Amino acid sequence: MTLPALEGARWVVRSTTDRLLRIATDFFAEQGFAVRESAFADTADEAGWIAVALEASGRGAAAHRRSRLASFLAGRRAESSRSDTPQVVIIATARRVSNGIAELVVYPHAAPESAPAIVETAAAPIAAALAAITSAAGAESAMLSHERLRSVPEDECPASDARARDVLGWR
Repeated sequence: MTLPALEGARWVVRSTTDRLLRIATDFFAEQGFAVRESAFADTADEAGWIAVALEASGRGAAAHRRSRLASFLAGRRAESSRSDTPQVVIIATARRVSNGIAELVVYPHAAPESAPAIVETAAAPIAAALAAITSAAGAESAMLSHERLRSVPEDECPASDARARDVLGWR
């Protein structure tokens, strides 16, 4: 079963890494996402990236239960519907580029056993949060560059598929 495609984005902005992550977290919180505790360390990695993982909160709980029911009805293994496994996780990560300039990468990841309907439902609030981040950076005349991402390069970025799946325990 093929999951619907999710998109992310990359910005280079006149700002700090902490501020960019706070802005991303705030805009995703407005869309019903909350920080997933202990997904990433609170310190920068070797390449200078700091990261936070977000998942559907309160209003996403019913959707999560529906996805678990869909998994059960589809005959999937019991472990694929564990209640602690989020269906979609957004990785927001930032690093310093130069003095007063930082890069922000935000990319959503769907769990391997996610129900397509849940991933599809998550696409609209994710797109709204990404648009709000772009708008805010543009309104402050702080944005130096922006690009939409259909996939994250497999590099040292914590939002890359390999790093995200490793940190989240998805295999």
